[in-house]
Amino acid sequence: TTPGAGIGLKRLGRAKIQQISAGTLQLFYSPNSGDAAAAPGDSGGALLLSSGTLAGITSVGAPESNGAIVNQYVDLTSSESASFFREAAAAGWILPVLGEP
Repeated sequence: TTPGAGIGLKRLGRAKIQQISAGTLQLFYSPNSGDAAAAPGDSGGALLLSSGTLAGITSVGAPESNGAIVNQYVDLTSSESASFFREAAAAGWILPVLGEP
């Protein structure tokens, strides 16, 4: 709950992808369900499938009126993401690579 308190910690949680649309994955978390939800500071973190495959990047989470939480992830397997990376490469953008500044 303290900003920055979890930096460098890896956490494991389980949830189901409920909706896939326009380059985003939505995961819904109900209170007392045992599902995991992203927390402040998780943005940019990996969303891995049970196989260990990278499926998305944590983007935003917001509570709903019924106490459920909706988390949105950038769907790295989507055609929208593929298009973005193709356009970035064609434009000569320099994208950071893990381990490089």
